Amino acid sequence: RLVQTNASGKIDNSLINFQAFDKLFSVRTAASNNITLSAPGTTIGGTTMVAGDRFLAYGQTAGAQNGIYVFNGDAVPATRALDYDESVEVQAGDLVIVEEGTFAERMYVLATNNPIVLGTTALVYSSLGVSLIDAGNGLSYSGTTLNVNLLAGRGLEFIGDDIAVNPSDI
Repeated sequence: RLVQTNASGKIDNSLINFQAFDKLFSVRTAASNNITLSAPGTTIGGTTMVAGDRFLAYGQTAGAQNGIYVFNGDAVPATRALDYDESVEVQAGDLVIVEEGTFAERMYVLATNNPIVLGTTALVYSSLGVSLIDAGNGLSYSGTTLNVNLLAGRGLEFIGDDIAVNPSDI
């Protein structure tokens, strides 16, 4: 099995059988939104890019443009990575690990079925693992814990595992 769940039924990174994946790839960052690959700008996925950095584009409007790229400059076209630029190199089940940026420590598996024709077949990458939650306003995220950030004396307080309204603070 590629992935197992823990006792609560959630995917647990420690239970992922990495050896079961045919190929593992590493990228510095990832882009979940459509980017202009012909002139990607200096920042991708919250990371200031340097020539030679690899990134996963998985949110392109044209799904056939998704894949692993190399950043060549802010106004220079990004190119497909040499180890991911031919159809035979891109296979269902490929695992891509993101190192930095907005999607740091996340893993994406290529969920598109074989056969794949690079540049023609829409590539769909699915998130894998427990780090799929982004902390919004009033929340913080540490490891696998999502925290609620309360200001003292503002009407809310923790009582055990519950959040309560304290009328004397209102």
